[in-house]
Amino acid sequence: MVFLRLFTISFIIAGMFLASPAFAFGSLIKSIDNPTVYYLDQENIRHIFPTASVYNTWYDNFDDVKELNKDEIIKYSLGKNITVRPGVTILTFENDKNIYGVEPGGIIRPFMNREVINDIYGDHWFEKVVSLPDVFFDNYFLGEKISNYHHLPNGTVYNYEGRYFLKRKEIAWPFKDLDSVLANGFSQDDIVYTKAHFNERKTEIDGFSETIFNPIDEVVEITADCENKNLRVAFLLVTNGKYTIDQLQKIEDIKKQLEEYLKQ
Repeated sequence: MVFLRLFTISFIIAGMFLASPAFAFGSLIKSIDNPTVYYLDQENIRHIFPTASVYNTWYDNFDDVKELNKDEIIKYSLGKNITVRPGVTILTFENDKNIYGVEPGGIIRPFMNREVINDIYGDHWFEKVVSLPDVFFDNYFLGEKISNYHHLPNGTVYNYEGRYFLKRKEIAWPFKDLDSVLANGFSQDDIVYTKAHFNERKTEIDGFSETIFNPIDEVVEITADCENKNLRVAFLLVTNGKYTIDQLQKIEDIKKQLEEYLKQ
């Protein structure tokens, strides 16, 4: 009985320190007495939007931001800073002469000259510029230079011959329609009109996708094209005797899961 009481008391005390409001992945939170906004990831880690200008590249307003008191906020561990949204932003730093295109994962690629920027984004490219203090430069990863319009940054939505595509992982991901573009937080002003085109995926983006709208996207190293037409996969079932229906079903389940994975 004494053990039970001690266990109960310990559980209550632990709960006092660990309990925190439950919010879904992707929720926006802030303290009641502080304007700083955080993004919650799948591990319930909060990621700071370091400036209002960074936040504004992802969201149009603060309608969905939930307010907590300070004691509730600090129960969430603090993660990395969020970077400006890729594809829609041209980035500069206060004491840096370079102008950068931005890719998923916070990769920044310096433009060789302003003519290249104009070729990709048009005469009004300066409307996409966000300038940050130098202290935030280390939030980003320096990538290769952009020397012509064929070097369209990953994360860019573009119109090619009347169809809409997202360039991601050096592949053209087709949108089903304009509504699907808008459903992922892009505006029509974000769409680039270009003569450049890339190897095209068959699977269309239909509606909202967390893969696309992801403020905490990681840097992805491009090693191969998952839609390589020469890629073949075989499944072998090796048994000691006769195979069973369950074993065949497992093979079918693996095939379906692999197919879905390669569509991502």
